Amino acid sequence: MDEETMTRLNAKILSPPVITDMLISDAKFPFGVSILLPVERIRPDEVKLRQIDNERVQGLCLSFQVKGQKQSINVRPDGEYYFKVTFGEHRLAAAIILTASGVPIRGFPVGTIMAVVEVIDYHSSVELKLTENAHRNEFLDPYEAGRVLANLLQDKYSGDLGALSESLGKTVPWITERTAVFHTLDPSLRPFIGNKLTVGNVINLAKLDDKKEQLALAQSIIMSRGGNLLKGRTFGGSYGGGWATPRTIVKVKCECKECGNLHWKPDVKVVVDD
Repeated sequence: MDEETMTRLNAKILSPPVITDMLISDAKFPFGVSILLPVERIRPDEVKLRQIDNERVQGLCLSFQVKGQKQSINVRPDGEYYFKVTFGEHRLAAAIILTASGVPIRGFPVGTIMAVVEVIDYHSSVELKLTENAHRNEFLDPYEAGRVLANLLQDKYSGDLGALSESLGKTVPWITERTAVFHTLDPSLRPFIGNKLTVGNVINLAKLDDKKEQLALAQSIIMSRGGNLLKGRTFGGSYGGGWATPRTIVKVKCECKECGNLHWKPDVKVVVDD
């Protein structure tokens, strides 16, 4: 979009504070207001519950050019000039690519996207994002979900697990498993989440209080074709335990606390899903 067109478009868009006042004071807009926004005025959300799927973004780029935008993104006012995306990270990523290429979404000026502006606070925003993603049959980063859940539990629900569970429509164990990942998982394992360690792997690893044991078990899983870690041993620690029938047993190489050497620890059994 050229500078003159951008200036004209920006002149037609009310500032975020004005839109906020309008939405709060006018009962005609209980679910926000839909407007055409310049892409450059929309910022991505800092909460990343799902990784951006580049293949999906490329598909959206093509769809936007041929069919136009079928579903608006949702944004909230962010300061005096910008808006922050609540829902629609993939759609926004596709619009950013098209804007950089000088290609419009069909039916819109270059560099614009249709968005629903809602007035919503940070905690309510991340709770809605978490609820939407948790009920989708898609990968949900257990570490980032755990971070959001821990913050919600402390800042909004005063530690009431039952209230948070009811609000999200997810069980208390579902919540505690992911907050355990956030609190106890060794940080060096984060890059492997969703890659060589499944959600099940990560949740079970987080039940081990000893981070050296976490690393040893994780290494064994990664070396064993990234199989799904089941509960093939009794997991202790402060976040509960469990047991399941083994399918493939892998011995774990770990550091001996007494001598400091690496050796095979035959009494630790890890189940790797074939």
